[in-house]
Amino acid sequence: MQQAQKRIRLLLALGLSLALGAAFFIWFPARKGFTIPNECLAAYYEACQSGQTVEFLDCLGEPLRSETERRLAGAADASEVLRRQAVKNWVLEGSRDCAESTALVDVEETRINGIQRVRFRLDQSGNGWRIVGITVLHEKRPPIPYGTDVRSAAGGNDER
Repeated sequence: MQQAQKRIRLLLALGLSLALGAAFFIWFPARKGFTIPNECLAAYYEACQSGQTVEFLDCLGEPLRSETERRLAGAADASEVLRRQAVKNWVLEGSRDCAESTALVDVEETRINGIQRVRFRLDQSGNGWRIVGITVLHEKRPPIPYGTDVRSAAGGNDER
C-alpha cells in the first residue's frame, strides 16, 4: 500500500513539474535573435523611432552596446534621445556578406537635417545578427529642409 502511494506521489510531482515547465516556456519564451541582417536593422530603426531603449540596445552587439548604454545613461530621458535622432525614412541600399558571420549593409537615411549614407557592420553569433559597427559614409544637406512646405520653398503661389 505504501509503495503504491509513493508511486502516485512521484507521478504527481513529475506531472506538476512538467506542467510548471511548460507554463514557464509558454509565458516566457526564449528571446530569439534576428535571423537575417535586415531584420535586425528594421528593429533598430523602429526602436529608435518609438524611443524603445531596451529594444534599441537589443539590436547592438558588443562593444557598441556597452558604449551606447554608457552614452544613454547620462541622458535624463533616453527614450527622448532616441526619438530626436530618429530618421524619417531609410532605404536599404545593399548588403554584402564579408564572411559567413559578418555582413555590411549600406543604408540611406533621411533625417530632419539632411540625408546621410550609413554603413552598418553586423555579426552573427549564437543569439542572431547584431549591429557591431556604424560608419557615416556621406552626408548632405537637402536644398529644401525636411518638413518645408514645397509650395513656399519653390516660390510659387499656387492658389486653388
